[in-house]
Amino acid sequence: MDEGQWFDLGDGARIRLRSRDSKEVRNAIRRATRPHQAAIRADRFPMEKMEAIMTDVMAGTIIVDWEGITEGGKPVAFSVDTARRFVTEFPEFRRIVDAFASDLAAFNQEQRQEGVEALKKSSAGK
Repeated sequence: MDEGQWFDLGDGARIRLRSRDSKEVRNAIRRATRPHQAAIRADRFPMEKMEAIMTDVMAGTIIVDWEGITEGGKPVAFSVDTARRFVTEFPEFRRIVDAFASDLAAFNQEQRQEGVEALKKSSAGK
């Protein structure tokens, strides 16, 4: 299982994230979108529902942990529910998480290779 990689947020805060291309994240997206594939393929799936799915994936799978995150000057312990709230209520936090999680160069070679292998498999199956 991919335990993610730590990213420095400054001021002593850091966050551990999985790559968007990790097996865990790809599987979470697949599971969440499976019931909606017909609508997604027909471009009839509402953007707000896709946004809600991605919020859940981000909070429950991409974000693994954090340290030094504060709110109102008080430390905030990591939980999936708190991560979901942060991703929903703080657009800049969401943007930062998405940028780090999408940056393949920031993840180790094994994770990059995993993404390449998955892409080859999906391309071969078309």
